Amino acid sequence: MRPRYVAFLSVLTAVVVAGCSHSSLIPGSPGGTAGNPATAYQRTPLMQSANVAAPAYYAVALPNGFVPFAIMKDGQIPGAVGNQAAIDNNGIVTLLASDPNCVSGTTAAAVNTLGQAVGFCFKNARRGERIALDFANGTVRELGDRFRPGIAEALTINDAGEIYGTSTCLNCSAAPFLTEFFTNGQRPRVLGESNSTGNAENVFLSNTGHFAYTNFPFAGPEFAAIGYGWGLSRLFPNQVGNSGVSGINDHDTTVGWKSAGSFNHFQTFIRSPGGGITFLPSPLGITSMTPTGINNAGQVVGQSCSARCDGIFFYSSGDVVDLTWRISPRNSYTLLGGLSDSGDFIGQDPQGNSYLIEPVKPLFVANYFANTVTAYVPPYTGSPISTTSFYIGNPQGLAFDGKRDLFVSNGVNSDI
Repeated sequence: MRPRYVAFLSVLTAVVVAGCSHSSLIPGSPGGTAGNPATAYQRTPLMQSANVAAPAYYAVALPNGFVPFAIMKDGQIPGAVGNQAAIDNNGIVTLLASDPNCVSGTTAAAVNTLGQAVGFCFKNARRGERIALDFANGTVRELGDRFRPGIAEALTINDAGEIYGTSTCLNCSAAPFLTEFFTNGQRPRVLGESNSTGNAENVFLSNTGHFAYTNFPFAGPEFAAIGYGWGLSRLFPNQVGNSGVSGINDHDTTVGWKSAGSFNHFQTFIRSPGGGITFLPSPLGITSMTPTGINNAGQVVGQSCSARCDGIFFYSSGDVVDLTWRISPRNSYTLLGGLSDSGDFIGQDPQGNSYLIEPVKPLFVANYFANTVTAYVPPYTGSPISTTSFYIGNPQGLAFDGKRDLFVSNGVNSDI
């Protein structure tokens, strides 16, 4: 992937940052197609002044026609192209097998690191009947039904091939039940059916087999809940208001939200594997924070509210940062579920276009001497892939690939 660079230089300091594009698509422009997802990468101008913070993230358009569902820990993005389930892996879209019993297409909801995906489709669009699906080795398998006719959705899968989701009977008064699905023909297993603790809205699964879900009884508030095997428990059994979960990582750390004071005022919490719960502080001016994902580093991303609820926050190593104005291009992004281990997440603009929002990677700068800076462009591992020096004075270009990628001047810079 081709590096991207942003720099801010003054007479005494130099800070240079770099990032990698999700694919060869142009940020902020339409992508390719499912058959040809990548178009030629072109440089996009970005003006940066001394009194404006440098971008921390770039929003890169996903392939044209691809509709994402969420992002996985390894960066894979399940979703659909038209009426067919698909996976976006680093800008390359793979269409999954079709099921003839699906009248209105298939959707991939999750995929593990081995490439096994799960999802669902409509069996009868008019009645709302749905089928839970498993995609593996170029084939599709229906995962059976606990209720007939019913609504079944496979929503999460771990690297051991365990599959969870929700199911319920068609036109029932009960909310969907937390359900484990099997690929060996075994009938799906419904949890917590007798006491409403198994009514589920969102389901997330770790590699250890622990799961987290939002317990959504037909009547009453929502509860953040966790489980393992047959055991289910609410995190705030005596809560006032509502709570829910937004993810669990492979260390069994859960992230979720809890209402505080009013229905539209939410706090983000992190629950450790040992059971301790920490509520994240809100940055100045932020009145509500709802998480959308957690990765294996314990980082959290989510939606925030101030005057409007289109802000984005990011938590890492004890600090909460407001990213709302540090994403290029700037826009009102609505986040989908998930956060990759590389810190990538998915956002949609008001027009419904989908983007991979990825962090700018650092470009190390050293050897400031006599108005000359030597910049090192690091790969992900190993030694720097290239070095170059430039003089801080008359603006000069900084070339890494035979073209001028960086224009440098005192106090103001333009990028790419």
